[in-house]
Amino acid sequence: MTTHERVWLSGGMELGQAFRRIVLRHAALILTAVLLTSTGVYLLHRHDVPLYSASARLVLDTGDPRQGSESVAIADTVRAIATGQTHVSDAMKSLGIDRDPVDLATRKIKVDALGTSGVVSLTVTDRDARVAAALANYLADDVVATRRSLDQAAADEQSAELARRIDAVNAGLADVDARYQQLPQSGYWLAGQRASLASEKVALEQELASVRGASAGRPVAAVLDRAASPAHADTPRTLIDVTIALLAGLVLGLLLASLLEALSPRLVGEEGVARAFAVPVVGRYRRPAPGRAQVHRLLSDLRMLGIQAGVDHVRLLPVGQVDASGLLGYLKAAAKRKPAGIHISTFDSSLWATDPTRLNGELTKSGVVLVTAPEAEERALVRAADTVQMSRWPVLGLITAEAKGG
Repeated sequence: MTTHERVWLSGGMELGQAFRRIVLRHAALILTAVLLTSTGVYLLHRHDVPLYSASARLVLDTGDPRQGSESVAIADTVRAIATGQTHVSDAMKSLGIDRDPVDLATRKIKVDALGTSGVVSLTVTDRDARVAAALANYLADDVVATRRSLDQAAADEQSAELARRIDAVNAGLADVDARYQQLPQSGYWLAGQRASLASEKVALEQELASVRGASAGRPVAAVLDRAASPAHADTPRTLIDVTIALLAGLVLGLLLASLLEALSPRLVGEEGVARAFAVPVVGRYRRPAPGRAQVHRLLSDLRMLGIQAGVDHVRLLPVGQVDASGLLGYLKAAAKRKPAGIHISTFDSSLWATDPTRLNGELTKSGVVLVTAPEAEERALVRAADTVQMSRWPVLGLITAEAKGG
């Protein structure tokens, strides 16, 4: 395995390998996270009381909105009035209701615009169906009354101001007329002053009539649909929240499993090892004892690989904590029954001190077959690669076997 192949080997996981390492290996951790989060949320909802929601519909004196943002602004106006602490406290006092005004205003009163219309829905939620309806109707009436009083107060103030100005002009006209009676010779000058005051009076009277007409023709805030006591409780959120908790627990479990995998020694699956060494997976050895046909097929495949590589001695190199002795015994026994024309032994680095090209005094050409677990530690693979590189023997293939004690 070259330096480039080692970099490739340590550069990530395949999808199947990631699933095995993160999900299957840490299934208990993931399941525990899912159970803890979902159970915790369920216990939080265990003592929930049934809640009832009652809705009233109303319109303000704003006219029909032309776009969605205007509908939202109307709903915001209703919400600002209905959730005001003074209005909520007055409602509870008038209805004789004992509730937390802050909780009622922030969590139990909901205001929504109905589409892009000017109609607004005001909903109150309470554990008592009659209280929910009574509060919804009281607050709806209160919003309408507040808007009407504000509008009327503004119109009255403007009208009163115009009336005061008209009275002042009338007083000026009376003063001009009185002076004309006393000094007829200054009539020309007084006539011009009187004409100016009369013109101002006409303008003010027209403006007053316009204000009164606009106030009379303006849309009126009103309650369109009063709330009725709901017959059934709202759908509990237990199932929804538990489902969300299940998903959150799954995500949490996967994150924890991924973190553990990132902190643990890196493992590489058999496909990654085979690609890194550019060799095929010759076979898979699992306990209990493999069948005779399986052993003979593996022996035949090793012989074919040896012929292709021009070697007559296959050396099994265990990678990491892998038991290769049992596999070697089965292969040797099969070779005795049916000679394959190839020698098989385990990799022994001590042979380098003598003559690794000889077997029982005869010249041989050796090749290496890696024996590794289905998932091997990267550091063990790097050591095996260094060993093979020093031996200068070709790597013929890969056999996966169970780790010791597996």
